[in-house]
This record gives sequence, C-alpha cells and structure tokens, in this order.
Amino acid sequence: MLFCLGWMVSSFSQQPTVPYRYDTDLLPDSFFIRNRKALLDRMPDSSVAVFFSAPVRNRSNDVDYDYHQDPDFYYLTGFDAPDALLFLFKPAIKGLDGQPVTERLVIHARDASSERWTGRMANPEDATSGSGIRDVVLSSETGIFNEVFQSGYRVLTKRLPQGVVNDRQDEADLFDLL
Repeated sequence: MLFCLGWMVSSFSQQPTVPYRYDTDLLPDSFFIRNRKALLDRMPDSSVAVFFSAPVRNRSNDVDYDYHQDPDFYYLTGFDAPDALLFLFKPAIKGLDGQPVTERLVIHARDASSERWTGRMANPEDATSGSGIRDVVLSSETGIFNEVFQSGYRVLTKRLPQGVVNDRQDEADLFDLL
C-alpha cells in the first residue's frame, strides 16, 4: 500500500513537459533559412540588419490582446514570441561556439512565474529548432551587442516598433533592448 501511495505521489509531482508550440503543420526551417540568405545576398558589405519582434499589446490593466508577430520578423525567423531581435551580419561574425555566423537571434529568458499566466515561452533550443538559427542568446546576457556597435558595421533597420512599453520589473524586455 505504501509503495502504491509513493508511486502516485512521485508521478503526480513530476511536471509534464509542455511543448512550446502546439502546431504541427508549421513551415520548415529551410523556408526561413532561404529567406535570410536572400536578404543577406542583397545587403551591402560591412552591414548588419536589425529586425524587432512585435511588442505585446495591452488591452486593459491585466488583459493583453492576442499576440501577433511582426510579419517581416516572422518571415525571416518563424519565431512567434515577443521581446526578440534578429541580427543579420555581412560579413559573418564569430558566434557563441567560435564558428562564423551571419545571424543571431536574441530572445527573452523564460520566467516560470509569468509562464503560469502567459503560457510556455521558448528557450534557445526551441528557437533554433523552429528557425534554423544556431546562434541564439538570451537578452539578459551582457556583451551581445559588442560586435554590432564596436565593429563599424552600418546598421540597417526598417523601423522601431510602435507601442513598446517599459516593464520596470524586467531589465531585459524589448524596451531595454532598444
């Protein structure tokens, strides 16, 4: 009897692995890789293109609108979470693994307390598997922008997102990345 009770407690206390995405009919990584390559081929030398994800839009005090990613950001990454940045470098920079990379995705770190209300957020592995970008860093890491601003790259951006609100309790939200 104690064995059965112990088994039930241990099986219920383990948290199930919740998938980041529930959809199974998404575009393949190759689609987004091809889109980024086409843009990189058209970029001038010694430049970096910066793309911003769409911000979360607030409807009222504690209710947000359904999230809709910026279409250009999604077209290049397939990533549908807020508070993210995409950098496309020409020529390549040294990536996190020491290998040359032409793309870097900066994502927001997961927060277990807010995920209770907002749903599971992506981690770097989720972002890599959905976009094909292998150089994924968290926005809370320091020094991730050094290559952009210290290397003399010409910075290309379409526009800054409208309606970004500063969450003073979060030092790595999109507002602070801007």
